Amino acid sequence: MGCARSPCAIPHRIDAVLQEAAALTNLLEICHQFLTEHARNQRAVDTHPTISRLLSSPPSQSPPTSGGATKYRNIRCVVCDEWVCARNRRNHIEAHFDYRPFACAICGFRRRRQIFVQHHIRRAHPDVGGDDALLICENAEIAREVDRLARESETSTHRRHQLVEKMPLLVRRLRLP
Repeated sequence: MGCARSPCAIPHRIDAVLQEAAALTNLLEICHQFLTEHARNQRAVDTHPTISRLLSSPPSQSPPTSGGATKYRNIRCVVCDEWVCARNRRNHIEAHFDYRPFACAICGFRRRRQIFVQHHIRRAHPDVGGDDALLICENAEIAREVDRLARESETSTHRRHQLVEKMPLLVRRLRLP
């Protein structure tokens, strides 16, 4: 057996140190990514008191809901990286595309929901009968893309939370979203 300082033991020790350094570098990159995102979120919190109130609740609790409403978890939009209610994710993504499939045939008033155009027709054009002035201009390609992005937002948020759970306790104490 040779001394730990013998020439044959040095390369093995260097390899072990290099492997440990690579693992730490990888962990630092992940931490940097989350801390950068945390700083960006902190700027949003500073400008939106509601977000601040929601983030101040313990992580195990769901954000408060009004009345006896069902609780829906939040997900992160893959388009704008904003937190939105999972129930409204499709509606949120439609807004990114300015997708308005329902229109008034008389004046061109457009909205994403049929009920708003029907209400417009009743108020602005009372002489027209019912849904006669309602146009439906759906775009199947945009609808498919909205559905795809809504699913991607759901799975992306799930993967992000799994990654945070695997982070060391020190990083989790920062209460990153």
